[in-house]
Amino acid sequence: MRFFMSHSHTALKLSQIMVSYGAMRAVNGVDLETHSGELVALLGPSGCGKTTLLRVIAGFTRCDSGTVLLGNQDITALPPELRRMGMVFQNYALFPHLSVEANIAYGLKAHGASRDEATRKTREMLEVVRMAGFGARLPRELSGGQQQRVALARALAISPRLLLLDEPLGALDKNLREEMQSELLRIQRELGITTLMVTHDQEEAMSMADRIAVLNKGSIMQLGTPSEIYDAPQNEFVSSFMGSSTVLDGQLTRLAQDRWRMQMPSGVHFEFHCIGPCTRNGPARLALRPEQLELSDVGEAAQVVSARPMGQITRLQVRVRDGTLLHLSAERSAHSDHLAAGTAVQVRVRPQAHCSVFVPPVVAQ
Repeated sequence: MRFFMSHSHTALKLSQIMVSYGAMRAVNGVDLETHSGELVALLGPSGCGKTTLLRVIAGFTRCDSGTVLLGNQDITALPPELRRMGMVFQNYALFPHLSVEANIAYGLKAHGASRDEATRKTREMLEVVRMAGFGARLPRELSGGQQQRVALARALAISPRLLLLDEPLGALDKNLREEMQSELLRIQRELGITTLMVTHDQEEAMSMADRIAVLNKGSIMQLGTPSEIYDAPQNEFVSSFMGSSTVLDGQLTRLAQDRWRMQMPSGVHFEFHCIGPCTRNGPARLALRPEQLELSDVGEAAQVVSARPMGQITRLQVRVRDGTLLHLSAERSAHSDHLAAGTAVQVRVRPQAHCSVFVPPVVAQ
């Protein structure tokens, strides 16, 4: 059976969540709203507060202040067992001595389900995660991906109001991880269940989430769709964390309504479309992603440092005349694949590229 939930109302609302461990502020005044049926990724480096925030939502960690609303219910002080949330961990947390069916039924029985109801729901969940026929096996008889499916089935069996995923695919190898990303997204979409997923993997968040909350030092730096986060970062941290970029300091000058120039002290300069957030003449920092640069018949003089074919693209490093090292992505060709170190080239910002520009940080005197 497939059913989809409406996106029209708030499923979860966090208001000014604060969590401290001694003098360390793990979560610093976080506000976050999700909508019914969407998948939100909590993304950030280790120690940024994303797992602590997930544990606050689950009820495993008490917040120092703030409120957690699920629907219209204030669950801030509610114990975990009364929140009816499903949670999947990186290490699966399956009971090794119980069969697959018994693992899935465990939560159902803890919530008062009858034997017949638990059996019916368990088999239904095995169908959902495509593990029918594996019910009698023990966890040690399963692959990592199969164990993760069982852990997901157990979390979903109780018909949770919210699904929480804490680095759920972190223990899997790359190919299996990509397969499970697709499978997890399929199940989440089919059931229409509101989901929060903690991850430090940018590609995983970009490929799976409806929206991404990028965290750093206990605060949400930006919340938006994957394209908004990648294409229009609101600050330099988000820009640097979401993919690679070269940051150049210089003077920003408007040339026309939507055309700008960044000139470095050496005289090296680039012209581009500016998407901000800095949109005024003066000192600024330009973030250039590899796909925003290209080799051209016109542009800044440079020398090739390296050219490495990688799949459908060639990764190029070139050094402009002031010594700045730039990274480019070029389509594979006989020319780009065999550019020798020291080859003279010219580089420019692609005419259609829209680049991020930030106000430089204030240097303390």
